[in-house]
Amino acid sequence: MEKADAQFVAALRREHTAVLRNILGSNDDLFERVRKAGIVEDYDREGDILYLWLGGPQPASSESVDGLLYLRVDPESSRIVGIELEHAREIMREAPFISKFVHDLLIAGRRDPPPEEWMPFVLQQDIKALAEAV
Repeated sequence: MEKADAQFVAALRREHTAVLRNILGSNDDLFERVRKAGIVEDYDREGDILYLWLGGPQPASSESVDGLLYLRVDPESSRIVGIELEHAREIMREAPFISKFVHDLLIAGRRDPPPEEWMPFVLQQDIKALAEAV
């Protein structure tokens, strides 16, 4: 990679990091908002994509965290209004941090037990915690 290309890539990474920091700094109340609005979820089996929305789908921009986890963000306030997770089954098994984040959102936002199709996403030891949370 040429020096100019490397500098451009480095500048993009710095900008992306700044955007993510701004988003995360604007969402200290994320779990409180999830508890109030609830979580609406959808799973695209064919594409293996998990969608979670606070209160329901709404217009938002997507910001990639790592090319697999996308934060759906209100562009005016930088508040997270949903997430998309590509390769959901694999990521939920192989990435403990992302798995815990998704799991915690589901527990915070559920008003009733999760559908049967969610069971592959829920670690066996967490089923009791899910049951207690609803």
